[in-house]
Amino acid sequence: MNTPSELSSSQSGQSGQSGRAGFLAEQENASSSNYLSAGRMRQLLVLLESISPREDAAAVIENIAFLQLLADHTSDAIYLRDSAGRYWLANAPYADAARHTVDEMLGRTNRELFHHEVAERLSRSDKQVLAQGEPITEETILGEAESARVFLTTKVPFRNSEQQTIGVLGVMREQTTVATAEVGAPAASPSPVFSEQILQQARGGIAVLNDQLRFVMWNPFLEEFIGIAKLKVHGKLPLEIFPTAGETGLLAHLERALHGTTINRVDFNLDTARGARTAWASCSFSPHRNAQGEIVGVICTFADIGEYKKAESALRRSQQFNQQIISHASYGIVVYDRELRYMVWNPAMEEMSGMAAEQVTGRRAAEILPHAQEAGLMQMLQQALKGDAVESIDFRLSPHKAIWVRAHFSPLRDADEKNIGVIGLVTNVTARRQAEEALRDSKQFNEQIINSSLEGIAVFDRELHVLVWNPAMAEISGKPRVDVQGKTAQEIFPHARGTAVAEYWEQALAGEVVAGKDFRFPSNETSWASAVYGPMRNQRGQVVGMIVTVRDITARRRAEAALRESRQFSEQVLNSTLDAIAVHDTDLNYVLWNPAMERLTGFNAADALSKHPLQLFPQIKENGVYEGLERALRGESMPRADYAYADGHGWYNAQISPLRDEEGAIAGVITVLRDVTDRHTVEEALRASQQLNEQVIQTVKEGIIVYDREGRYLEWNAFMEALIGIPRGAVIGKTPTEVFPALAPTIFSPLIEGALRGEAATTPDFELVVADDKRAWVTIRYEPLRTSSGEIIGGLGVLNDVTERKQAEDALRASHEFNAQIIESAREGFIVYGQDFKVRVWNRFMEEVTGLTQAQALGKHPQEVFPYLRTSGHLNLMSTAFSGDSLTGQDFKYVVPATGKTYWLSARYGPHKGLHGETIGVIVTLRDVTARRYAEHAIRESEERYRNILDSIQDGYYEFNLQGELIFFNDALCRIYGADKTEMYGHAHRQWISRETHHKVVEVFSRVLETQTASPTFDFETLRKGGEKRIHESSVTLVYGGEGKTPVGYRGLVRDVTERRTAEARVKQQGQLAALRADVIAAVTADVALPEMLQRCVEAVIEHLGVGFSRLWLLDQDETQLEPKATAGTV
Repeated sequence: MNTPSELSSSQSGQSGQSGRAGFLAEQENASSSNYLSAGRMRQLLVLLESISPREDAAAVIENIAFLQLLADHTSDAIYLRDSAGRYWLANAPYADAARHTVDEMLGRTNRELFHHEVAERLSRSDKQVLAQGEPITEETILGEAESARVFLTTKVPFRNSEQQTIGVLGVMREQTTVATAEVGAPAASPSPVFSEQILQQARGGIAVLNDQLRFVMWNPFLEEFIGIAKLKVHGKLPLEIFPTAGETGLLAHLERALHGTTINRVDFNLDTARGARTAWASCSFSPHRNAQGEIVGVICTFADIGEYKKAESALRRSQQFNQQIISHASYGIVVYDRELRYMVWNPAMEEMSGMAAEQVTGRRAAEILPHAQEAGLMQMLQQALKGDAVESIDFRLSPHKAIWVRAHFSPLRDADEKNIGVIGLVTNVTARRQAEEALRDSKQFNEQIINSSLEGIAVFDRELHVLVWNPAMAEISGKPRVDVQGKTAQEIFPHARGTAVAEYWEQALAGEVVAGKDFRFPSNETSWASAVYGPMRNQRGQVVGMIVTVRDITARRRAEAALRESRQFSEQVLNSTLDAIAVHDTDLNYVLWNPAMERLTGFNAADALSKHPLQLFPQIKENGVYEGLERALRGESMPRADYAYADGHGWYNAQISPLRDEEGAIAGVITVLRDVTDRHTVEEALRASQQLNEQVIQTVKEGIIVYDREGRYLEWNAFMEALIGIPRGAVIGKTPTEVFPALAPTIFSPLIEGALRGEAATTPDFELVVADDKRAWVTIRYEPLRTSSGEIIGGLGVLNDVTERKQAEDALRASHEFNAQIIESAREGFIVYGQDFKVRVWNRFMEEVTGLTQAQALGKHPQEVFPYLRTSGHLNLMSTAFSGDSLTGQDFKYVVPATGKTYWLSARYGPHKGLHGETIGVIVTLRDVTARRYAEHAIRESEERYRNILDSIQDGYYEFNLQGELIFFNDALCRIYGADKTEMYGHAHRQWISRETHHKVVEVFSRVLETQTASPTFDFETLRKGGEKRIHESSVTLVYGGEGKTPVGYRGLVRDVTERRTAEARVKQQGQLAALRADVIAAVTADVALPEMLQRCVEAVIEHLGVGFSRLWLLDQDETQLEPKATAGTV
C-alpha cells in the first residue's frame, strides 16, 4: 500500500492517467483546483516560492490536494511541514490534538504555535528525515500532565517531481488515553502502545503495570469481570488488589515478564482484597517496551474461563451418564491411565480398528498403534497428561485397513482436578479424507486451468481477502502473488476506495455479474485491462466470495489508438500533403477536396464539392482526363501522365484510380494531381546542363573515361583522343583489354572492377606510349559512377598527364644531388636541423672544424654537439630562425677537443622552408673567421695608434663608406660640426652639408670614385647643430680594401675657413664696388646722350657685380609711372 510520500514521489507531474489523478477523477472529477479554495492555493504558492521552482508548484499543489482529500477522510492525525517547519497541511484530528484550528496552523511553525519544549520535541526528528530521506516511527506526546495524549507517529519525506525532499509528512495514530492518577499515587509510566478503541471494545481483560509493578491501565472488561473500577486500581500494587497473588504465582509471573520473559495461558482464581467477586481467568504476561525497545512495564491479558470450570464440574457429575453412552457413541472413545494403558476401548473403536476391547485393554498405546508414532500420538498423549487438550492430525488406525481417523486428547481428572489419565475422542474421517482427496484433485485440476488461463483470475472471500491470484493476474496487474497473499482487495487496490470499482465489488457480493470499464493498474500503467466481477457461490448457492476475471486488452487498446492515430494521420496527410487529392462518387461528383486541391485549382472546397468535373474544368474533355475518370469507374487504373494547364503556364501530373469499398466494389474515383511545372523546368535545365557537361568533358584538359557495368567504354573525350592518338569511335563499346591488351590486366581491369564495387583508387604514375610514338607519364583515378539514389551504374576514370611533374621531379633530384655536392665541397660549415632541433645535415667542413664525423653528429641535439650553447644564447637564435627570421650571431671561439686547436666561427641562422613555404627546420651556416679575427685584432691595435695621432691634430678627419655613411672620424670633426660621436657615427654626410653646396660635394665624391684620383681642395658650407652655417675646405681621396685594388670608401681632412673666407669676400666686394663706382662716374660725366649713359651704367653693374641681367627704370614726366630705359644681359 503506497504511503503519501510514495504517492508524492512516484506520481507528481503525472498525466491524468496516473493512479492518483485517476482516483481524484473518479471522486466526481475532484481536482486540486476545486478541492482547494482559491485563497488556499494562493497561500500555498507563496509558501512554495522559497522551496520549489514556479513550474514545479502545480505538481506539488496537486499532491497536497490529494493528501488533503485523504486526510479529511481519516481519523488519524495528519500534517505536512516544509523544510522550514511551516505547516502546509493539517487535518482536523491533528488540529484538535494540537488545540488549534486548521487555519491558525497553516503557514506557521511549531515555535509559533507551541511552548518551546513542545515545539522542540515535535520538530526534533524532522531534521533527521530531511537529511537522510528515510521514514522513522516514534512516540509523540501532545499536551501536558493530565491532558497529555500519546500518539504513534510515522514521519516520511515529502518530495517534489525532481525527487528532492522539500518537507516532512506525519501520520499520527492515538494509542491510549492516560487516566488521571489518584492523588499521591506514583507517576504513571509512558502509555502502552494500544488503540483506545481496542481497549474499550475488547472482550478480554487488559491491564498494564509500570516498572514498579503498579497498575497504570485497567480496561472496561476488567472493571466488569473483576468488579473494581479502574480509578480504584490505578497506582496500586498487585497484592493490594489480589491478596493471593504471591501464593498463586501471579506475582512471580509479573516479575519474570518485567525481566523480559513472555508467559502464556496460566489459569488463576482471582480473589480480590475487597471481596468484589471471585473469578477464574487464563492470564498471559509480556514485557511492555517503549519506542527504544526498553522495558517500561508489563502487559497482562485476562480471559474469563469461569464457564469452562463449570463445565469441568458438570463433566464429573455426568461421568456415570457418559459411561452409559460411551458404548453407544458413534465415534471412538478411548481412555488411558497415567501409564498410558488402555482402560476404555468402545465398540466404535472395535469396528474402526478391527480389534476387540479384550485385545486392547491393559496394553500400552505404543503396542497397539506403533505405526501411529509418525502422527506424534505419544507426544500428544504426554501433553494431555500434563493437562493440555490436543488434537492430532489424520492417521491410519491399522496399516492393513484404509481407515483414517482424527483424535482429540484431553486430560482425565478426578474429583480433585488431578490428572489421572487421558481421554481420547476418535472420529472416523475416512469419508472426509476421500472427499478431500477428490477435492484436491478437483482443486489441482482447477488450479491448472486457472494458472494456464491467459485471463487474469482473482478470487476473494466475503471479506475480500485474496484466495486465488493466478499468474496471468500477476502479469497484468504487475503485482506478484507473494505481494498480495493474505491482503484484502482494499489493500491491494487502495485507489479503488469510493470509486465505481468498489461498487462492482458490492454488486458481485450481492450476487450480480458486472462488466467494469477499461482501466489501468497503477502498478503497471503500461497495460490496459477489462474486468468482469461475479459472485462465487457454494454448493448451496450462497454467495461466499467474489470472482474477478481480468483480460489484458492492451493490444486492443493499442490497435484502437493506432486506428485513431491512423485516421488522424490520414486526415493530416490529406490536409498537409503537397499532392492535390479529389474523390468522386459513382456519378463523378466531388465528395472530397483537400487544401492542396484548393491551392492547385483556385477553387475552394465549398465551391467544388457536389459539383461535376466538367462544370469546373470543361477542358478535360479534350485532354483525356475525363476519359480517364470514366475508365476508372469501369475498374481501370490510368497510369500517371503530365498535362498542360489550360492557360499554357505550367504542367500538372494526374493519376486516376478506382475507389473500392471493403468488398471490392467500385465506390468512386480517386484523382491525385501534382504540379510538375518545376520538374519540367528542371528537365529542360537538365537537358541544357547535359549539353554543357558534354562541352566541358570535351574541352577539359584532363582525360575523361566512363565505363558501363560490363567495363565497356561509354565516354572518351577529346583530351584522350589527342593524348593517346585513338579516336573516340574506335574506343566506345570496347573493353580496356581490347584497347590496351598489355596494360589492362595489371593496371586498368583491377581498378575498374573495384570502382564497380564502390571503391575509389588512384593508379601509381606509369609510362604510356601516346600519339606519334611519344611517351608520357600519366595517372588515373577511378571512382564509382552513381545515380542520384546512390546506385552504381558504372565507373568514372580521370586521367592526368603528369609528364611535366615527373620531369620537374627529375630536375629536383638532380638539383638535390648538385646541392649536396656544393654543401660537401663548400669551405663553410652547413648544419640543418629538423623540427625537433636534431641534426639532419653535417657537411665535410664541419667534420674538419669540429673533429666530429657525420655519423657522430647526425640525430643529435645542438647541446649534445656544442655543450656551451646552453649559456651562449645560440639556442634562442635558432628558435627565432624557426619562427621565420634570418639573423647572424656573434663570433664565437671553438676548441677542438681532440687536437686543442682553436677556431673563431661566425654563424648565420635562417629558416629551412618546405615546398609550400612552411618552416620545417633551421639552416645554420658557419664560417671560419679565425684569420679575420686575428687581422681585426692587429687592425684595432694599428687603429688605436692611428686614432691617437688623429685626435692630436686640429683638422677634422673622416672616413665614409661607399654608401656615404660616416664610419670613422676624430674628435676635431665633432667640434667642427658641433655634434657628439653618437649623433655622427653611421649617418650620411648630407646631414651636416647645406642644401646649396650638397650637390657640389656629391660631384666631388663621384669624380674621385670615377677617376680614382684625389680631389683638389674645395670649399663647402655646413650646418652646425642649432642651424649655424660655416664654411669648410676639404680634400677627398679613396680608401681601398682587400689587396688595395677595390675602393671601399672615402677619407679626407676638413678645416674650418669661415673667418678667412668671410674676410676674403669682404675685400673682393669692396674692390667690385670701387670699380663699379668708377665706371658709373665715368658714364655720367661722359659727353654722351642719356640713353647711352644709362646703358653704360647697367653694363658696368653686370661687369663688376657678376650678375647676369641688369635693367634701369626712370619715372616719366608726370612721375606716375616707371619706364625701362636701359637693359644689359639676358634673363
